[in-house]
Amino acid sequence: MFSDHEHQVDKSLISLVKSDKAGLHIKDFQGRWVLVDEDLGPQEAIVYPGLALYQATAGYVNPALQRTETANTQSNLFGRCSLAFKFMPKSMTSLSCSEMRAAGHGVEAQFQLPVAVDDFMQTSHPTDQLFNRQFPKFQFPCSTRWSLD
Repeated sequence: MFSDHEHQVDKSLISLVKSDKAGLHIKDFQGRWVLVDEDLGPQEAIVYPGLALYQATAGYVNPALQRTETANTQSNLFGRCSLAFKFMPKSMTSLSCSEMRAAGHGVEAQFQLPVAVDDFMQTSHPTDQLFNRQFPKFQFPCSTRWSLD
């Protein structure tokens, strides 16, 4: 049903996906795969962050772990279009999170040292380290009905 590479992370800043057929899954913070393009309207698209945005924000914006269904390859060849906004600085540039530190954000150890853009773009990044933070969980009572009247 899914490809051999169970999931992937785009190295882009952000990606936009427009789909006519359902099949794009994104992993949520609880580790569940969510089908995100099932009920897209004609004016709707999916937007998700990539690995370059994760690096540029010192890990404050996690990249989306995503996978696509490949059960019926013939029908999946058409119906999905993606547009990736790539991070394209000069190759000799270094990625530094000094702006995040200057803004008063705590920067984790893995982001303390500058990373050469060439190294960042050519290195594979293990996805098991991406969701190492604890996120607050919010629960809202379902008994109250709200109306916008």
